[in-house]
Amino acid sequence: MAKFRILCRASGVWYISDRETRERHSLRTRKSAEAHPLLHSSNEARVQNLLTKRIARAYLAATDP
Repeated sequence: MAKFRILCRASGVWYISDRETRERHSLRTRKSAEAHPLLHSSNEARVQNLLTKRIARAYLAATDP
């Protein structure tokens, strides 16, 4: 499941909402075409972060006696 979801307020401004902490952050746009790529990049950044940590652990396990 993705960490972030997207929502549009009555004012027309798009926000991303963290599913775990329920914090909201404005994407500072009123255009859906701009908001959705920002949502996807936020979710992708989280996946990349987890992958990078796993790779680092694998390197440490192979080199640390």
